[in-house]
Amino acid sequence: MLEFWDVITAVLVICLGVLYYIKKQHSYWADRNVPFSRPVFLYGNAKPMGRTEQAGILFKRLYNELKGKHPFGGIYMFTKPVALITDLELLKCVFAKDFQYFHDRGTYYNEKDDPLSAHMFNLPGSKWKNLRHKLSPTFTSGKMKMMFPTIVAAGKQFNDFLHEKVSHESEFELKDLLARYT
Repeated sequence: MLEFWDVITAVLVICLGVLYYIKKQHSYWADRNVPFSRPVFLYGNAKPMGRTEQAGILFKRLYNELKGKHPFGGIYMFTKPVALITDLELLKCVFAKDFQYFHDRGTYYNEKDDPLSAHMFNLPGSKWKNLRHKLSPTFTSGKMKMMFPTIVAAGKQFNDFLHEKVSHESEFELKDLLARYT
């Protein structure tokens, strides 16, 4: 009988430990006096994502909820706290001026199986730094100005082709067309 109560006590302690951990994680933004969207237990703010709301609509709703209260607000992806920037000037700092300090975004990438996911916005730390070092000479303002007419001409050619294609066919494979454009 003693073993039964030991097992019950152990399970209860583990459950309380998990509950404490989740509650502690969900108080991250409150502990730092940052406005946040109230999380749902276990799911954070991600509960409707994929079931009742698309990710873009969810983030737009959370953005509108937090906008104007602070330059950024807090949301939770399950138990992970995530900063949602609501101020344009802060966004410019993060994505342009101070980009080298904000390169680890915690987003999915898999270089082996999905090489296109390993781009500059997804790569962490040293991989990001190496890729940036390789790409920086390519995207100087002078080279971008030289590429602009080529990009505009390709866009115009693609637009003309689409207008011609639409006038002859009611349906066509967009994936193939976009692959040729890029």
